[in-house]
Amino acid sequence: MITDRLWDAMTRVGAVSRDDAACIWEEIRELRAESARWRTKFRACEAEVTEWRTQSQQYESELIETLRNLAQQKTLGAPNES
Repeated sequence: MITDRLWDAMTRVGAVSRDDAACIWEEIRELRAESARWRTKFRACEAEVTEWRTQSQQYESELIETLRNLAQQKTLGAPNES
């Protein structure tokens, strides 16, 4: 198991005690869990931004179509100036 290998390596070289290695490993686990939570939040934000972009593009398309229709109506309804 990676935890045992990590502890063994750290204690073998005398870098830390087995208890210190356990504390360090627990901190690593907590940081990984926090990182996973932030990744989840980030993905949710990405999905929301994508949805907003899609809606924005749809609204833009609808606005362009409305403006074209208005321009066409104005052109058709304008008196001939010749």
